[in-house]
Amino acid sequence: MTFAEVATLAMVPLGAAVALGGSWVLWKKRLGPRGAACSEPTRLSLGVVGLLLGYQLVVWGLAPFVTTPVAIPVEYWGWVVGIALVWVTGSLWLEAVDRRRG
Repeated sequence: MTFAEVATLAMVPLGAAVALGGSWVLWKKRLGPRGAACSEPTRLSLGVVGLLLGYQLVVWGLAPFVTTPVAIPVEYWGWVVGIALVWVTGSLWLEAVDRRRG
């Protein structure tokens, strides 16, 4: 197997772990050290981004073997990761601004 094939197959367990992490965040009520809680919108954002990113990683990892009608082409991986990072960073930043204000 080539490195590209191994990397593609490694996306499946990585994607499953990210999706499970996203579902855990959605299920878990509290995040953070010593009981510090994220706001509900931030927790939901982290969970949804985890689920979507995990799903995409699994689909991209299985792309050589399985086709699915609901998938973003792998050529746009940079956009997917970039949007996910902006979404999570923006949510955390807005929560920090809200906490400073009041």
